[in-house]
Amino acid sequence: LPLGRAYLQYARVLISDPEKQDQMIHTAEGKLIEARILNPLNSDHTANLARLYRHWAELKRSRKDMAAMTTYYQEADRTYRLVAETLSPHNATLWTEWCDLHGRGIGDWNRAMKLCSHSLEIDNLYAPTHATMGDLYVMRINDVSGRVPLKDVQALYAKAGEHYANVGQLLTKNRQYGEAAPYYNKACLMSWQGNDPVHAVDACRQVITISKTTTAGLQSDSGLWNAYSTLMKSLEALGDRCKKAGDTACAQQRYGHG
Repeated sequence: LPLGRAYLQYARVLISDPEKQDQMIHTAEGKLIEARILNPLNSDHTANLARLYRHWAELKRSRKDMAAMTTYYQEADRTYRLVAETLSPHNATLWTEWCDLHGRGIGDWNRAMKLCSHSLEIDNLYAPTHATMGDLYVMRINDVSGRVPLKDVQALYAKAGEHYANVGQLLTKNRQYGEAAPYYNKACLMSWQGNDPVHAVDACRQVITISKTTTAGLQSDSGLWNAYSTLMKSLEALGDRCKKAGDTACAQQRYGHG
C-alpha cells in the first residue's frame, strides 16, 4: 500500500512527461492491486485504487483523451461502489469522495446528491460532506440559471448557504477559525443571493467576528469587505420586511447594527 501510494505521488509531479507519468500510474495500480490480493478486506487498498482511477481520468481529460477519461471514471465509480457499499459502508469520507466523483468528474448531479445525502445520514457532523453539498448546489445554479424561475435559483442559493454555514460552524467548534471564515463568507453571499437575509446576517457576522479575533480569519481583505457589504444589505432587507409587517423596530431589535 505505501509503495503504491508513493508511485502515484511520484506520478503527480511528472507533469512534463506524460508517457512516464502513465508508466508510474500503471506501476502504482499494480502495487495497489497486489496489496488488495494480499488483504482484500482492507478497504484502504480499494479506496486508494478508486482515487488512482479518478486521478487518471482527470489526467486524460486534461490531455483531451475523452475515451480514456470515460473508461477511468467508470473504473473509479465501480471501485468506489465496492469500497463504500461493501467494505466500509459506514465511512462518510468514502461516500463523500464518491459523491464528488459524480459531481465534479462524471457530471451526474442527481447521483452526486444521493451519495452525499447518504453520507450525511452516516455522519451529519462531517464538514467535508457539507462543503461538497454546498459546491454541488453552486454547480447546479451555474447549470440552470436563466432556464428556470428565479425563485428556484434562489432556493438553490439558500441551500448552498445552509451547507457552507454548517461547515463554518463545525470548523469553529474545532477552533479552526482560519478555515471557518471563508465558508462563513460563502454562506453570507449565498444566503443573500437566496433571498434569505436572516441567515446572511448570521453568517456575515461570523466572518466579521473571526476577523476581529484572529489574524488567520481571512486570506484577504476582500472577504471581510464582502461580508460587511452583504451584512448591510441584509440588515436593510430585514428592515424592509419588518416595515411591511407593520413592525418598524423588529429588525433592529434582533439584528442591531452594533
